[in-house]
Amino acid sequence: MTSKKFITANHFRSLFFKNTPFIDVRAEGEYAKGCLPNSTNFPILNDHERHLVGICYKQKGQQAAIELGHQLVCGESRNTRIQNWCESAISNPNTHIYCWRGGMRSNLAQQWMHDFGIDVPLIEGGYKALRRSLTEVIDEAANNTLMIRIGGKAGVAKSELINEIPESIDLERYANHRGSSFGKMLNAQPTQANFEHALAIDLLHTPSTNLTDKILFVEDESKNIGAISIPFAFYDAMKQSQILLIEMPLDFRIQ
Repeated sequence: MTSKKFITANHFRSLFFKNTPFIDVRAEGEYAKGCLPNSTNFPILNDHERHLVGICYKQKGQQAAIELGHQLVCGESRNTRIQNWCESAISNPNTHIYCWRGGMRSNLAQQWMHDFGIDVPLIEGGYKALRRSLTEVIDEAANNTLMIRIGGKAGVAKSELINEIPESIDLERYANHRGSSFGKMLNAQPTQANFEHALAIDLLHTPSTNLTDKILFVEDESKNIGAISIPFAFYDAMKQSQILLIEMPLDFRIQ
């Protein structure tokens, strides 16, 4: 066994700010419900295998489930998964690895990679802890940021103005939706979790050394942007903020 490197919560924001790449070893279904930007999904147990192990755990206990997991992932399938992880880590320097809660799956994957000569840091607390860190960023922004809403009728170029201001957040872009007036885009909207992740990471990247006393411009939005909901605390802060209304001639709006 090697002396494993663990990354704790006090370093998470730095990882997000630096766009650190991640290997996510959760099953495909878990990844589809919510994932992190710059993450690649290489499951240690795929959906079917995880389902079988879960049934075994309920019926026979933890040790039997662990033994079944090793039986399902062995030989060529095990080597293929390790090869995928190692190649991803080599192609993406400073890669970190995680599972749902930083438990057995990511610990085992980290050890197997070490046995093949590749060492990567493991996220303590896993995806769950990383996501908690990002939701805290949103709550802090809601509590400590002076927001200014950009409002106006459809077609006055609110989104264009938002994208010209460095200290701004384009909520519609992350929701992949034009809002109530024009509706959905060609591509599907993200999951609620992925919308929140993108919002939080953008907040970390907006010009400022921290979230305290930051001025932030946002487009005046309703609570829901398509199927996506703006987090309650952030939306509440928006609605209490000053609004600047843009007016444009009808001909401009039509164009």
